[in-house]
Order: sequence, then structure tokens, then C-alpha cells
Amino acid sequence: MFREIFLFEIKYRLGKPAIYLYLLVPFALALLAFASGSVPASEGQFYNAPAVIARFATLMSFLLTLLVSAIMGLSLYRDIEYQTASCYLTFPITKFGYFFGRFLGSFIFIMLIASLLLLGAYVATLLGSISGLSEAERYDDNSLISYLKPFLLILLPNFFLSSVLFFGLVAVTRNIKVIYSSGVVLLLCYMMARVYFDFTDSSDFTLLADPFGYNAIRLNTMFYTPLEINTKSFPVSGFFLLNRIAWFAVALGLLGVTYRKFNFRNYFDQHRKGNGVEDPAAIEVTGGVVSRKIKPDFSGAYFLSTVRTLVKVELRSIFRDNFFMVIVAVSCFFIGFSFWLGTQNYIANDRPDFP
Repeated sequence: MFREIFLFEIKYRLGKPAIYLYLLVPFALALLAFASGSVPASEGQFYNAPAVIARFATLMSFLLTLLVSAIMGLSLYRDIEYQTASCYLTFPITKFGYFFGRFLGSFIFIMLIASLLLLGAYVATLLGSISGLSEAERYDDNSLISYLKPFLLILLPNFFLSSVLFFGLVAVTRNIKVIYSSGVVLLLCYMMARVYFDFTDSSDFTLLADPFGYNAIRLNTMFYTPLEINTKSFPVSGFFLLNRIAWFAVALGLLGVTYRKFNFRNYFDQHRKGNGVEDPAAIEVTGGVVSRKIKPDFSGAYFLSTVRTLVKVELRSIFRDNFFMVIVAVSCFFIGFSFWLGTQNYIANDRPDFP
């Protein structure tokens, strides 16, 4: 049943307008960034230099984690939302076919996002000088290897790691809120780690602990001259190679553990706590019926009262949500961390001191 579920996932995605928006976003971001020169390239460096493309791919691979969470998380949770247990459990569907059919059917679109990201960069190098947003001399001739290496060594392992993480969270918790909260937490924590590493010496642990490999790429190319940046491909050796192997192995390990812990029948258990079904024995039956004349009221006062009540209900629901409080706590910690660590830059204050 792997083939049927895999093809069904692809057909389902293609029938939803949201997937085309997900595919358009990375293409448009790369197109605008490379056409306007808003890429990590210094003076004298080509916008489409191999090292510049690699840095841009690394940055986008973690900035798009929220988009990855929306695609990979819903592939499993959709069956709980639509209550398809009776359908799946009556067919000879295996655990392997269901698990990997869902995962690979969604991961195909993650790879399309990675491909369109680099395609947008390529198209921008052809249109950048024509559009007048950048000078023609900031672009060099494109080479296939400059785009193929970032795809295979950066985007593929990075997106695979985040896809396994979000897919596994839904498989284990059966809660869609975990996806969005963990996506925000992962993004903020990685940004805090990058800020901290910028103020410390690049130790071996720092280079290996970076799941997206940005620090390793920066170390391998930080002493390059503009000529070397423009002509050399970023080296696949040293800590960068170890980083890629280590984190790809971590992703494979997480996928294996998730598959082993995943229980196909228990995942569709509709009798867990919080399934929204009331116990008939708990329903109180009253004998009397009170009849009264109902007078509809559509005045402005009733409208304002309804809006005020609904706002209170929604706000109370939001602030009582544990996942929302986690996002708020991490965001506040991120702001405080930035002020604590970012008061100095190269031993010079970058903010005014108040008495």
C-alpha cells in the first residue's frame, strides 16, 4: 500500500491552492534577493559566486522551517482531523506503507521548494542587470556545480532534518499545536545560538553543533579574498563535511526511532481523553419545559455585545494555551538575550548608555 498512499498524498497536495503558495514563496524570495543584491556578498564579490549561493541557501533553509512544519505536520494530523480511522483500519494498510507513504509524499514538495529556491536565484542572475536593480558586473557566468552542491550538501540534509523533526512530533503527540510552537521555538533558538556564536571563538564544538552548517561554511570561506570567493567553490572538507555527515545521521536516527515508536492502530484511537465525545450518562434530563416568547434583536448594542463576548472568549482561550505561553516565553527570552549580548560590537557600544 506504500505506492497508493504515496501517490494519494501527491494528488491531494496538488489539489490544494496552499501548496502553490508554498512553492511560490521561496522562488519569489530568491528572485528578489539575488536581483536586488540582498545576499551575503561583500564588495567585489559576485552575487552568484559559489560561496554566496551556499551561504544564502543555508540561511533560507532555517528561515523556511515554519513552511516546512506546515507541510510535514499536516500530512499525518489530517487523518485525525477528518477521522479516517474506520477507512484505514478496514484496508490491508501496513505500518511501513502508511508511515513512509505520508512522509515521502510530503517530502517531495519540500524538495520542490529547495529546487525553486535555487531556480529563483538562477533566474535573478539573468534578470538582475536587465531590471536595473543591480549592476551587470556583479554577476558572473552561472555554473551547474554552484547550484548543485548547495542543493545536495545544504538544502537536502537541512530540510530532511527539519522534516523528520516536525513529522515525528505529530506522530508521537497527535497534536497540531506542537508543530507551530516548535517551529517558532526552533527558529528563535537557532537565531540566539547564532548570535552567541558570533561573539565567541569558533570552537570545534560550535562548528559541529550547528544543525544547518552555517558556521562551518563561514569558517571555510571567511579568509577568502574576493577573487577566491568569485572563482573557487566552497570546500567540502574538514568540519563542514563532518557537520553534514553527523546531522544527516542524526536525522536518519530520529526517523528510525519515530518509526519504531509509531503505533499504527493506537494513532487512530478515537477514545483518548479529549476527543470531544460526551458521555450519554452524564447528560442531565429535566422534566419541565419553559416556553417563552423570543424577540429577535439585531440592534447595534447586541452586535457590540456579541463582539465583546467573542473577543473575551478567544483571548481567554489563547492565554490559557500552553503552547502559546511557550512561544511568548521563548520570545521574551530572545529579546532579553539580544539586549544582554548585543550591547557591544567589536568592543564599541552600539547603543546609547542611559544614566
